[in-house]
Amino acid sequence: MMTIRVAVPEDAEAVTEVSDLAIAILRKTYRPKKATLINKPQESSLRIGWVALMHGRVVGTVQYAVEEDCIHLIGLLVHPHFQRQGVARTLFTYHSRLIAPRKPRQKAFGPEI
Repeated sequence: MMTIRVAVPEDAEAVTEVSDLAIAILRKTYRPKKATLINKPQESSLRIGWVALMHGRVVGTVQYAVEEDCIHLIGLLVHPHFQRQGVARTLFTYHSRLIAPRKPRQKAFGPEI
């Protein structure tokens, strides 16, 4: 069973592990172009993160940033051993349902790696 909850400071080490492992696999096939890095959005003052837990272990993470009337989904990452088990879909669906009432003018999805 999977649980989604707000990330807390105590999750930092587990979130870093998930992030590092997920990005290591991504880096085998994807290297951002200089233009992508240059055009990277500025840090938002408000970042909210969630974690996906299975058997009490952090297996996925996502953050989003709110900027005026735009919501940026940032770093949707899943531990390699838990990929293809619906973790990313569950995090994305959870995110979508929570922001739906806000009705932002636009939603931005893209890499921020």
